[in-house]
Amino acid sequence: MRKCRWIFALFAVIACLLCFSACEEPHEHAFGDWQVTLEATCEVDGEETRVCECEEKETRAIAATGHTFGDWQVTLEVKCEVDGEETRTCQCGEAETRAITATGHSFGDWHVTLAAKCEVDGEEARSCDCGQTETRTLTALEHSYGDWNTVTLGTCEQKGTENRICDLCNDEEIRETNFGEHIEGDLIIDTDSTVIETGKGHTECTTCNQPIKTEISIPKKTSTGLRYQVNSDGVTCQITGRGSCTDSQIGIPSSIDGYTVTGVDEWAFAFDANITAIGIPETITELEMYCFSYLDKLKSIVIPDTVKIVGEGVLIGCLNLESVVLPNSITYVPNGAFEMCESLVSVKLPDNAKSIGFYSFERCSKLETITIPASVTSILSASFSGCKNLKTINFLGTMEQWKAITKTSGWNTSSGNYKIVCSDGTLNK
Repeated sequence: MRKCRWIFALFAVIACLLCFSACEEPHEHAFGDWQVTLEATCEVDGEETRVCECEEKETRAIAATGHTFGDWQVTLEVKCEVDGEETRTCQCGEAETRAITATGHSFGDWHVTLAAKCEVDGEEARSCDCGQTETRTLTALEHSYGDWNTVTLGTCEQKGTENRICDLCNDEEIRETNFGEHIEGDLIIDTDSTVIETGKGHTECTTCNQPIKTEISIPKKTSTGLRYQVNSDGVTCQITGRGSCTDSQIGIPSSIDGYTVTGVDEWAFAFDANITAIGIPETITELEMYCFSYLDKLKSIVIPDTVKIVGEGVLIGCLNLESVVLPNSITYVPNGAFEMCESLVSVKLPDNAKSIGFYSFERCSKLETITIPASVTSILSASFSGCKNLKTINFLGTMEQWKAITKTSGWNTSSGNYKIVCSDGTLNK
């Protein structure tokens, strides 16, 4: 029975093969339309098939479609310093992501949080919308000092100081200054002036007492209130008397009320019992006769070389006159110029004197020495009459020159037992 089954099966197979072989006779397939048998997906190929009438099938692959992504959608917001993320999705559900680069901080303007000061740094800051803050240093300012101002003045013994203040922080800067100069004080009189002689003085530093100016000449003293008369030239004047002046020492000024004083009128100060000294300025050119006569208290007088004319009897009767200086500008010793000047001890005649007038030194009872230049050629009567104490005549020429001088009779009546000392020897009276 089993054997019959196998034989039957074998005959069935053979019959099928014979039938198939009859259909495979050569012919051209006539395929129908392609029919998708397996849909292609985004990443997996699909398949399509077409069938011939003979039921022959032909298949081919359908290429994967690739993803079709939608728009990018932010899935993680970007921050200043942290990347964000965005995603897009395909219809198949496949998702693609990419990073969004961090934006970096967007800082606002700088604002000072700590002001810079002199020598101290400050700080300024700026902030991002994310809250991040950035700071930077503000360089310390330099001092802005004002002008230097004196605090203490330097003296000749100590340096001074000065300061200046910073306009920004009130910082004070101090520095030393040089020693100061000596501060000159008031005139210190060493020898006071008189109407005859200039004085001497000096000044000292008020701080250290060191002398600053030495040998300062103090002008001769002058009187005010003297009476005067304007000369015809309208520019000069001459003194005519004491006027309202009460000085005992008369200092004749060089000018009065704008007029130059050039002379002293005759008898201007005669018989004034209070005058003890007279000063004559160098503007004076003429002393008229008897202008200083009979001044009982007059003790000294200096007649400057500017005086060209001296009138007779100019100092007659000045009983207490002890010293006199005559100008070298005159060549003639006037008549009676020093008559009765009983206190006069020594006199030097002008260097250019040529003649000694009548009575010039008559009754100068204390006169001991007189110096006569070699230029003298005549000595008139009574010139030295009554000079009972005359001891020495210093003649600056030779003995022959002395002998050659014209001496009028009586020139030395009642004079002392003098000697004439010449340049080449001595003669007796």
